[in-house]
Amino acid sequence: MAGSGEGLWSKDNLVDIDPEAKDAWGIPAARIQLTFGENEQKMVDEMVRRSRDLIEAAGGVVTAWQTSSSIPGGQIHEQGTCRMGDDPSKFVTNRWGRCHDVPNLWIGDGALHVTCATQNPTLTLLAVAMRNAEHLAEQVVRRDLRV
Repeated sequence: MAGSGEGLWSKDNLVDIDPEAKDAWGIPAARIQLTFGENEQKMVDEMVRRSRDLIEAAGGVVTAWQTSSSIPGGQIHEQGTCRMGDDPSKFVTNRWGRCHDVPNLWIGDGALHVTCATQNPTLTLLAVAMRNAEHLAEQVVRRDLRV
């Protein structure tokens, strides 16, 4: 039996640019800083408890179990590295996905999501991207696109 859960937002979890590491082309590499907190540990404990209950209710006997934290990318739905919000000191983009620090850059993928559990986020990604693209198009038509 396996379980998947959702990590909650934490100010300690972030993606930034590594000051030393570079990729094969000499471009500075991203650095992922991630720790699992009390909520995540309690969630794992609950998954183990419920899994044991299910197996035993079906007549099985649990002889051993193992838990391990997910690694970034392990669920392939990791998101939230560029949260949307009005305050540039707390958020990467404004409410439309436009970067506060790079005014000619809009983000339209899962980076804008604050959270995502284990279900496929494709339709939500499309809806947010379409919403933000429509807003951008309206700004272009009005010639209200300040860079």
